Amino acid sequence: MAKPTEGSNYQILARFFTEPAPFPDASFDSIVLLATLEHIRDKEPLGRECHRLLRPGGRVIITVPSPFVDHIVHFLCRMNLADGMSLDEHHGFDPSTTAYIFDHHGFAMEYRRKFQIGLNHLFVFRKQTTASLVGSGHEAVLFCA
Repeated sequence: MAKPTEGSNYQILARFFTEPAPFPDASFDSIVLLATLEHIRDKEPLGRECHRLLRPGGRVIITVPSPFVDHIVHFLCRMNLADGMSLDEHHGFDPSTTAYIFDHHGFAMEYRRKFQIGLNHLFVFRKQTTASLVGSGHEAVLFCA
């Protein structure tokens, strides 16, 4: 595992997701999942942990590739133009199911859009709460596939 990179208000820890994650409740203002959901088979624990780890009003920022990307990468691999990039872990994930993973765990979708000519999806969910924001500790955590 790589050493954490420290900054004035953040620490990046590249690690695999486990439940429970090794952080106290309400530790983070944001959680960033970049091309990660398609690699996780059981997404229920992820939704629960994001809710537990975020402070009131915290956000989950997610990118998810379109399933069509798998076809492109498979073709590029057959042509020896690309590495497989863990395609066997994608599990045929449908980005349209992303909202369900977070909605029923107390999140509201704030933003959704396609980018890179529709080959990627960006989602931003906010933890719903009426409690005031508390500021101390870690600012963000990043789980990578």
